[in-house]
Amino acid sequence: MNYGNPNILSSAVTTIKQVFIGCLFLLSILPAFSQQDANTLKINSCKVPTFSVGGKNVTNAKTSDGKIIISGIENATHFEILENNTPFDFSLASELVEGQSSVEIKGIKNPSLDAVYKIKLYNKTEQCSTEQSVHLSHINFAEKLDYTQIEVIQGVDNPSPEIGDIITFTTIVQNNGGQAATNLELKQFFSESLELVYFFADIGEFTPIGNVWQIGNLKPGQQPKLIIRARVKEQGLSYLTSYVSKANSYTIFYGQQLPTQDNSHAIAATSCVSVPIAIKKDEVYRVSLDSYANLTWYYKDAAGNFSAINETTNSTIAEINADSSLSIKQGGEYTYTKQIGECTFNSCCPILVESCKGPAIVVDSVYCNTTVDSYSMVVHLVNDNWSVVEKVYYALSNLSFPVLTNFLRRLNILPLTSSSGYVTSLGGGYYRVDNIPAFMPNVTLVSTDMSGECRSFKIVNAPDCNGQLMQMPELASTVEYYSPARVMPSLKVENDGGKKVKTYWYSDELGINQVGKGNSFRPDKVGKYFVAFYDKKNDTRSALVEAEVKSLVDEVPGEFVNISVCDCESSSMIPTGTSEAITVAKIYPNPVKDDLNVDYLIPKTARSADVFVFSINGKQLGSYVLDLKKDSEKIDVSSWPDGLYILTMAVDGEKKLTQRFVVRQ
Repeated sequence: MNYGNPNILSSAVTTIKQVFIGCLFLLSILPAFSQQDANTLKINSCKVPTFSVGGKNVTNAKTSDGKIIISGIENATHFEILENNTPFDFSLASELVEGQSSVEIKGIKNPSLDAVYKIKLYNKTEQCSTEQSVHLSHINFAEKLDYTQIEVIQGVDNPSPEIGDIITFTTIVQNNGGQAATNLELKQFFSESLELVYFFADIGEFTPIGNVWQIGNLKPGQQPKLIIRARVKEQGLSYLTSYVSKANSYTIFYGQQLPTQDNSHAIAATSCVSVPIAIKKDEVYRVSLDSYANLTWYYKDAAGNFSAINETTNSTIAEINADSSLSIKQGGEYTYTKQIGECTFNSCCPILVESCKGPAIVVDSVYCNTTVDSYSMVVHLVNDNWSVVEKVYYALSNLSFPVLTNFLRRLNILPLTSSSGYVTSLGGGYYRVDNIPAFMPNVTLVSTDMSGECRSFKIVNAPDCNGQLMQMPELASTVEYYSPARVMPSLKVENDGGKKVKTYWYSDELGINQVGKGNSFRPDKVGKYFVAFYDKKNDTRSALVEAEVKSLVDEVPGEFVNISVCDCESSSMIPTGTSEAITVAKIYPNPVKDDLNVDYLIPKTARSADVFVFSINGKQLGSYVLDLKKDSEKIDVSSWPDGLYILTMAVDGEKKLTQRFVVRQ
């Protein structure tokens, strides 16, 4: 190469300058490019730490032997353990030794309040991390709390009975503490609409005078049970409230908390049942409560959701009165909530209203006609307002005329119609349906009130007219209940067969073993019995009617359902528009076999939320960190044994509510 040529030298210098400038440019952008690439590489290659968490409670109020155990650690370099609301800070995290697979924190003391510990593990950076929570549900929360963790749980087997039904309340008192509770007593409040028919306590003694259950001493883990069976006498809501009235050296009034116990254990529980209330057209049912401050009424709309009743609600459904009572004008389901501070008190069960029902139809007799291939029947109406008008007319008629006149027949007004045959009024609310064709398999009877719009229906099957038919006995009650140490109840026939008829009772459905006679029969033992009318002239027997006497001891109670308490933890309904509402809106299915679905609503201001599941004995079975961006969580319970479990939700480390569910494999 000839370096002496000036043109070549100038060209070389220019090329070197260009290369140098290009290198400077590359050097200027290289750091930023490399950093971005490194971050991308780091994020894409992040191996999120995995681990499991457990804990051991403090065994004594004065002993600091609580533990948090982190095990099965993989892909972690640092860890943090914080209590309740303390925020995480990677710069303060503790470093793990390479290959370390477990961490055990010892010496945790007895906390003054319930404690939730948050655990976070990192893999080199703050961005590559995962967290869990552990709820140390300590036996003790203060020095005096090592034996007073008493909780009351209550349920009822049939939350929507009919009048006359026997319902079963089950009340369980459990000792979640570490030592025996002494001098334990529970009291109950009954609605006047409930009649006590049977009781049984598997520990202690229940006295129906004053409704006091003397339990005595209760060891840790014990769960005595009280069974109360009651007959429902009236429409509307019927309540049974149970509460701890004595524990250790304390006497407790309803509404008070046990002084040496934290308030996470409910020492009072209320169950109620709802018997539908019937209103007729243009009638109004008014609901009044003792206290109305901060009360909100709701009704179930067409979509099946509870909507608040206010000035925008259709006035034909319901209206809130000046005194805050509620006037219900339309059938449906109604309830209420009451806000006191941050606590929402909910109605335990809804008010059920049935609208516009006609008078009930009772069939007195069905008989075959001998001259025409047909049959007839005699019926009467119950709670028929036309019969009241008839009685008034009869009273007025007797002032001037000695002979009574069938008022409805004269007016040609019949509250009863039939799908076949001819209806005539017999007076006094009684009617005869004649000439129903024998080939008709059944006939439909319809009764109406004075408005003509409220109706009731009854289907009557056709009799067998090929044989001789007699009137059947009508029982006052088809089922009676016997309680030990009480007199055996009597079975009674209400309708009178007349002088030409006699009444026989049998112990078998074939009517062979006669055990009594007459319209009233008191059996010697529980069981099924059968009654029939006999014609004295030709010994023709009517069809047998079955009756039963059941033992309240032998009878298996219904399934334990409708666990509901009227307190701040009841989440059956939360008022709409409450921004700070925190609730598990739904736990289903319940009972559950495989996956328990938990729907939840968390305030937007919350930073964290956890769900903890405990056995009925207080053993923690699992903890789950809720995703605040979602509204549901699934919990696999397929390997859990059958039993009652408790689910607790904590938001920002503070316990907010408790729900109960049953696992049944």
